[in-house]
Amino acid sequence: MFNEGDETVIATLVDGDNYALGTATATGTIKDINDSNDNTDGLIVNIADAVAVNEGEALEFTVSLTGGTSATDISVPVTYTGTATDGSDYTQTQTVVIKAGETSATLSVATNTDTVFNEGDETVIATLVDGDNYALGTATATGTIKDINDSNDNTDGLIVNIADAVAVNEGEALEFTVSLTGGTSATDISVPVTYTGTATDGSDYTQTQTVVIKAGETSATLNVATNTDTVFNEGDETVIATLVDGDNYALGTATATGTIKDINDSNDNTDGLIVNIADAVAVNEGEALEFTVSLTGGTSATDISVPVTYTGTATDGSDYTQTQTVVIKAGETSATLSVATNTDTVFNEGDETVIATLVDGDNYALGTATATGTIKDINDSNDNTDGLIVNIADAVAVNEGEALEFTVSLTGGTSATDISVPVTYTGTATDGSDYTQTQTVVIKAGETSATLSVATNTDTVFNEGDETVIATLVDGDNYALGTATATGTIKDINDSNDNTDGLIVNIADAVAVNEGEALEFTVSLTGGTSATDISVPVTYTGTATDGSDYTQTQTVVIKAGETSATLSVATNTDTVFNEAMKP
Repeated sequence: MFNEGDETVIATLVDGDNYALGTATATGTIKDINDSNDNTDGLIVNIADAVAVNEGEALEFTVSLTGGTSATDISVPVTYTGTATDGSDYTQTQTVVIKAGETSATLSVATNTDTVFNEGDETVIATLVDGDNYALGTATATGTIKDINDSNDNTDGLIVNIADAVAVNEGEALEFTVSLTGGTSATDISVPVTYTGTATDGSDYTQTQTVVIKAGETSATLNVATNTDTVFNEGDETVIATLVDGDNYALGTATATGTIKDINDSNDNTDGLIVNIADAVAVNEGEALEFTVSLTGGTSATDISVPVTYTGTATDGSDYTQTQTVVIKAGETSATLSVATNTDTVFNEGDETVIATLVDGDNYALGTATATGTIKDINDSNDNTDGLIVNIADAVAVNEGEALEFTVSLTGGTSATDISVPVTYTGTATDGSDYTQTQTVVIKAGETSATLSVATNTDTVFNEGDETVIATLVDGDNYALGTATATGTIKDINDSNDNTDGLIVNIADAVAVNEGEALEFTVSLTGGTSATDISVPVTYTGTATDGSDYTQTQTVVIKAGETSATLSVATNTDTVFNEAMKP
């Protein structure tokens, strides 16, 4: 029997005629040799695989005990892994108990019925955890949860429906909403689609032959592209989309209609001429932007005059000159809209756009009515060697706590936009403790200089001396660098010789020790820290005798940046007795 604990045997002597009793009772203890922690020669716990079950049924793992029985219950913790998810697919049973005197128990794990279809079978892996009063044999076992929603006909499960699309003009996409009811699917559901209706596949629209509802989602959009044709007065046309049944879903509403509206049936343009404009090729300042204006749907027996309006980032008059009308000659199908641009002397204005917009007319309709042309800023070269130059000058030296001010100047002209110049730093001063970096200096649009102000800090570090901050400008795309590096000096205001109002050194009593142990005096520094080591000489007096009772440590050193040190004085063990503690 395991786990019964140690037991006692009490022997008691009986009195007799020819003797008397003294101590008549004594105890012996029988130790339970099976109560070892590793239990390698004792009780072994094993777990066996559970029989596979449907969702909603309990997995039952058999946990068995070999090597004997236990006088007390054996409680075995259990952990879980596997493809099933704790909480949604099953609920953990965290402990299985083999009752005292028994050799097995059932670990029952409840599983859940979900509304996720097509997820397939999932596993629950139960692993026993070792304990003090048993050892583990087979510690891991698997149970399988069968997916009861994976039927082929799926008549009581996932239902796919389709809804009518909103009517669109020729050239716009019909969008049918395909929805899923009855749950979600663990895998994508791919639904084939067939088409009928009065519209013609190919000329009026292009079939999308499959719609996919993604795993875990409940809807998707069936997008059917429609085409703009050159057939006039044909009337509105219909596209009828019909879903096809599948193995992993059933059909609800399987058919829906979308209408393509005939955009050429306007009263004012019965002969179908459409005017379009295309983007111009980008040009340098001073060159002409050329927009191609084209006519589709036929030709005209008379000139077609199309008014033009303008917007964009470029400014009419200073950057370009408007051409207010473009004319497509009788019998022709295109014309060029030429817009003159101007060369200016403003740097860094960047490329600018001219947006030309056609105006509708009585004898044509508009297709693409807006186009863009870009005027490239020819002064925005990367090296900019003949343009704007940025320089930096040394700052005047300042005391700790005052700002270093570097002058950053611009030569060669001005800029139409702010010039932002990154700055990096080196030098003997330390960023953060001695100063705070200003990482960018900005020369405002139209100005020729700016001040780079760098804040410095008053510290409590003594004896560090003056320190330098070296600011270096970083090159950019819209300027070049001249003098790129400048120096500012931070003067150390704490370097007084007498230091009467600065660093203070103190010593505290040592704790009493026995002969042979070291006396340890704490030497502390107040008022700040020092950038260099502080070496403090020490002299000694007292009733103890240097040499025989202790050995002098003549100097204590507080390291740079620290606020204390220990003065350790070695004491000696002598053979003189009863000399008493020396005060």
